[in-house]
Amino acid sequence: MENEIDDNLEALHGAAGKLKGLAGAMGREVDKQNEHIIRITGKVSFQYASFVVEGLIDMSRLTAWTTRLL
Repeated sequence: MENEIDDNLEALHGAAGKLKGLAGAMGREVDKQNEHIIRITGKVSFQYASFVVEGLIDMSRLTAWTTRLL
């Protein structure tokens, strides 16, 4: 019984580690995309660009918050 619990805890630990890695990768990707969008904003209307950037920044904050939970 103890071995089964230990095995399950190890599996849970591994899954949590993978999720943390994915969350970190998502955060880095969002940061890269934010950089691209900031560069693009000079080529499109200010109002539209502001809307897009605000949405991505919100996504970035959510990703950072999720990463801290893991």
